[in-house]
Amino acid sequence: MKTKTLIAAMFAILGCLIFAAKTQAQAIDGYTSIDYDDSTGLVDAYSETSLDYDVACDYEAYVLLQVYNDSTGSLIVNDFDRDYGDIGFISVEDMFYGDADTTYTANGTHRAYALYYDYDYDYDDYNYYEDYGRYRSYYFWYDSWFFGFYEGYGIYEPYYYFFNNPYGFINQRRRTPSVPLGTTHDTAQVSTPSSKPHHVKLVVDQTTGTQCGSDLRQMQLEIHTIRHKIVTGVSVGEAFPNTADTCNSSTVTPSPCAPAEGDGTFQDKTSVGCPFTDSTCGFPSKDVWSWCTSGAPVPIATLRKDVRPHNISINGSEHYTGHPEFFRK
Repeated sequence: MKTKTLIAAMFAILGCLIFAAKTQAQAIDGYTSIDYDDSTGLVDAYSETSLDYDVACDYEAYVLLQVYNDSTGSLIVNDFDRDYGDIGFISVEDMFYGDADTTYTANGTHRAYALYYDYDYDYDDYNYYEDYGRYRSYYFWYDSWFFGFYEGYGIYEPYYYFFNNPYGFINQRRRTPSVPLGTTHDTAQVSTPSSKPHHVKLVVDQTTGTQCGSDLRQMQLEIHTIRHKIVTGVSVGEAFPNTADTCNSSTVTPSPCAPAEGDGTFQDKTSVGCPFTDSTCGFPSKDVWSWCTSGAPVPIATLRKDVRPHNISINGSEHYTGHPEFFRK
């Protein structure tokens, strides 16, 4: 799904008359888009500000991209940049894993800054004998076209402007070399599908050791839909009867429901308890992972385990080299 919005903002470019210069507008384009890739579960937000050829070397472009989760009102992305190289273009792009059945709104803010190149400087007064060698220089930029008088005005619509002389017959100076010349905004939205977990796919299968020297098998499992798309923003939990571990007479219990990682994965960890008595102790289990919904949990994968100190078999294999999928059985 993809939604794009385009706004063209017309800012004023001054002529050559000092006292009453009518502007002839040039285009400053603002563009913001946001889309969702259901093959990866990623939301891609993008915003740019571009100046046309006539103003690119005399103006700096600025862009701000903010993305909100409409369901919670939370700010997901807050990214901005400015064209300090005077090339007339600046953009930002951010990607994140989207939650299922959620609408995201991307707000783009586009701005141009006028630049000054002529400047003057002053020195602080100082007493030669008391402040010998101490002075500071201040730089002032001449505001020949009176930009500074108008920078406090909110300019939100394309228009033509007159920049009249508000100061009289004086050389107006500013302490900063650039002046913001108005702001425009645009908005784009995208909604993620209501993805339902169906099964899991193995991402990583590794075996390490515990503190007492027995094996610890860890599997990273990725939640998928029936069409093999990644599901994010859901919770999972496991279920099996409380099982006796003969290695240390403990009871093995399932993990409760908890949110999966942002990329749609979760961990399955398997080992005997410490300390263990011999290499034949352990336990078997039928481990069912389920999608935790507002109602009853929905089973999505079954892992049949035979767990021993130095041999942990899951669905008949001690180690997977590929990326098999596991289903409810």
